[in-house]
Amino acid sequence: MRVEEVDPKVKLKAVNLPIPEKLNPKDEIDGYRLIRPLVQNNRTWLAKKKGLEYVIKFAPTEAIENERVLDLFVKEAWNARRLKAGYFPKAVIPKNRSYRYYIMEFVKGLIKRVYKEETLNNR
Repeated sequence: MRVEEVDPKVKLKAVNLPIPEKLNPKDEIDGYRLIRPLVQNNRTWLAKKKGLEYVIKFAPTEAIENERVLDLFVKEAWNARRLKAGYFPKAVIPKNRSYRYYIMEFVKGLIKRVYKEETLNNR
């Protein structure tokens, strides 16, 4: 029995996909149009496809040279996809991807600063 048959994460890691080094608003990745980064490192983006909003998370650029970082990203994507709970956004790893990323549903919420302002104003 081969290792990838025992551990599906090995198979997921073995897929030869590039990791984009630079991402910009309006870039289109497999039909997803990048809108804006959600985190300062520019690896997690709000994206739109067919009028719906999603979160797209790319592997860190460090994963290009550092296998440990790649292992951690693969594990993160695998766990996000497996987690099925009403309080956690659904995640998928598209089969026909052109880059190393995974997709999560976008859940609208308040920005922390706005939440604090509204909370303090309502006291």
